[in-house]
Amino acid sequence: MADPAARAPLAKPVQAQQNGQNASRCISFTSVSKTLGRNNTEVVDADLSQYFDTIPHGPLMQSVARRIVDRHMLRLLKMWLEAPVEIRTTTGARRLTGGKRHKRGTPQGGVISPLLANLYMNRLQ
Repeated sequence: MADPAARAPLAKPVQAQQNGQNASRCISFTSVSKTLGRNNTEVVDADLSQYFDTIPHGPLMQSVARRIVDRHMLRLLKMWLEAPVEIRTTTGARRLTGGKRHKRGTPQGGVISPLLANLYMNRLQ
């Protein structure tokens, strides 16, 4: 239900990656050639450590609300972000993380977390 509305404004590399292409295919030879032709020779490679754990819920929901107007869907997403997650410690004990008190992060491994992370990061492009 959110898929077409959420994907439309994403940058082309993000769209390509979500359409099943691997990371190396997301950057076309043409775009690299144009960049080099403008005398841009620097490359930035970044790994965003703990990215999913640090996304603030407020700005994330603002980013989502710009693309999805269905208040029921927005409420469902907010509830999903606030739901506690059960994890197992190294000793095998169960522990809850997250919950309503936490105002940051999307559960890693969640089916919609990558899309939400891309929507939030798209603000920076």
